[in-house]
Amino acid sequence: MPKQRSWILLRGLGRETGHWHNFPEVLQKTFPQDEIRLLDLPGAGAYRKAKVPMSISGMVQFLRGELEKNPTKYPIHLVSVSLGGMIALEWMRQYPMNVHAGVLINTSLSNLSPFYKRLRWESYPQFFSSIVKTDEEQREKSLLKILSNRHDQYDLIAKEWGEIYKQRPVSGKSVLQQLIAASHFKITEAVKVPTLLIVGLGDKLVNPECSEKIHREFNYPIVKHPWGGHDLTVDDGLWVASEIKKWLDAL
Repeated sequence: MPKQRSWILLRGLGRETGHWHNFPEVLQKTFPQDEIRLLDLPGAGAYRKAKVPMSISGMVQFLRGELEKNPTKYPIHLVSVSLGGMIALEWMRQYPMNVHAGVLINTSLSNLSPFYKRLRWESYPQFFSSIVKTDEEQREKSLLKILSNRHDQYDLIAKEWGEIYKQRPVSGKSVLQQLIAASHFKITEAVKVPTLLIVGLGDKLVNPECSEKIHREFNYPIVKHPWGGHDLTVDDGLWVASEIKKWLDAL
């Protein structure tokens, strides 16, 4: 494995780079010689006004195009959450020589898991009532009850994320387009790039079985957090970074 890496961090549905909270700093401390790059998905953050491709493959092409404008310094390693994990998988499938390793957190595939597990039916009332709230901080606090199990952080992070939404709101249309792309995404053969699955067993948004099914289908290694939620890097970013390091050290 390369001595220095460029980590590209990919977030999930309707989220942007600001939603990583302190995980980029935690990852940098774990890999002090490496480059950390935060890349927004089309429709969110810096690219919130960009047209959202209706396929995961289209999102890969968009992101690669953006990277060409400011190339990474070192070999690419991907860390991804949920929708970001689907993009990472497709990136590694299409360009296995371009990516050295990928970490997929709480993700899913349409050919292995039904829609009501990829977006847990139990979360629907809370999720849809949250996104229609007009107060930004209350909206994010309500979403955190689905995304995170760190109740002690709700007030702090809701304030932080509320400010993000005030400054860079993601449109409902963009979220819907991202969701449509995710709903169709599947992979039928294992990618030829070292891949680690990480799952939070306390995920209230995506059933942890979705990651388990990817593990069984493709024999990717998997590590499980006993209580962490969907936003596992927010719930226990230090644990996530430590597991990534242990996995890389063993390759």
